Parts: sequence; structure tokens; C-alpha cells
Amino acid sequence: MINNIGEAAHYCPNENGCEPQIKGKIEHFVSRKAMYIDCIGEKLVESMFNAELIKNIADLYKLKQEELSNLERMGEKSAKNVTDSIEKSKEAPAEKVLYALGIRHIGEGSSKRLMKHFKSIDAIANATFEGLTSVEDIGETTANSIIEYFKNNDMSDELSIPSRLKAVGLNFEIKENMTENKSSKLDGLTIVLSGTFERSRDELKKIIEENGGVNGSGVSKNTSYFLHGDNVGPSKLEKVVKLNVPIIYENDLIKMIS
Repeated sequence: MINNIGEAAHYCPNENGCEPQIKGKIEHFVSRKAMYIDCIGEKLVESMFNAELIKNIADLYKLKQEELSNLERMGEKSAKNVTDSIEKSKEAPAEKVLYALGIRHIGEGSSKRLMKHFKSIDAIANATFEGLTSVEDIGETTANSIIEYFKNNDMSDELSIPSRLKAVGLNFEIKENMTENKSSKLDGLTIVLSGTFERSRDELKKIIEENGGVNGSGVSKNTSYFLHGDNVGPSKLEKVVKLNVPIIYENDLIKMIS
């Protein structure tokens, strides 16, 4: 299950022994906004788990085509599509990998901000509380969640899930071209968007990032602008007004980067 800020929402305390939570983490890992292994859905996760082919997200990368083809309603062609899709997922950028780990309170936006700041998942794993909270929009709760995750999933332990993912070739470092922006016209600005727009939300978020801005996960006193679309909820708009956050519209954003 994915909550309203886009993070993985699996909160059972028994993280490594709770079957529904483990399956949920696998479903989150393969989802479109994470590793985008589009051949794997809820039913296939269930089948693979029941057949004991996988016990966690790292096991996906040791799956063999012949094992999958033996599953019910899974022929050789479908099995090949799955293994090909898993292999292709190794091209996913590091911020997608970080998000896919399913660390509580880490959404797409915070994954990008963390990777932009620290440059590698290893550096995030070794970061101090003070270092983490120095990142834009990363608060105490999120910082503690990151520290707790890597305490339980030590990068120095070759059997830990993140270590296994790194060993099979997933990107754990940001590529240099990911840090190159089209302009610096939005440098230092945190923009929160809400509602529907002419362009897709993903396109608008990309525009903000490519011009040096930060996509905020929620309205706060640190929000520079609120990007107002159609059908914005009244409670969110009320908070914007209460905090005196400047409101801009889609055409205003485009003018700002022109």
C-alpha cells in the first residue's frame, strides 16, 4: 500500500517476519514509481511467495526463467518477460532504488532530495541525524526512520537486503548527469503542487527539479510557492492561506523559467 505522500506504508513491527508486510514491500518495490518491473503484479507476487521462490525484494534478482515457467498460468514466454523486466530494472536511477527500499516516511520527493545531497545510498546509510535533517524537507521523524532502517539493514553486512541489491548491480550512486539542471532559476525554492493541471504532475515536478527547485511533500512554513491546480482541497488551501504561502499557477511557473 502507498500512502498519500507516495511512501511505502507497511508498519507491522515484525518487518522481516510479517507475511503481508513482506508481500507489500515486494509490490511496492516493483511498482511503476519504484523499480517499474511491470510484469509483476500482486497475483504473481503471491504465487512466487507461496512457491518459496522469493522471501524478500532481493530474491527477485536470483529468479530463473525455468522456475517461473513452472508456476500456474506462467508459460515460458511470460517467464522470459518477467526475467527481462527484472534485468532492465537494474538501469533504474539511484533515487528510484532508494524509494523502492520501502523505508518508512521516504517518498519520491525525499528520495530525490536525499540522493541529490548525499550522492549515494551508502552515504545516506552512514549519515548522522544532524546530516540527514540538514537536507531540505527532511525532518526528525524521517531522519530517525532512515537511521533505524540502516541499523536493521547494515550496508556492511553482505547478507542484508540493500547490500544484496547493490551486489547484483543496482544503481546506488547518483549519475553525474542527474545533477545537471537546465537552469538555476528556481534555486532555493520549495514548491508544493496540488490539484490537476494541463501538463501531468510528473512533468511539472520534472520542470521544477530541472530548474533547481525542490518539490515539497507538503505545505509548511518553508514552502516558497504553492502551485495551484484545479480541484484543490479546501483544507490544503486553508493551510496555504494561514501560512501566507504565495500562490502561483501553471502559467506562472512556466514564466518563471522562461
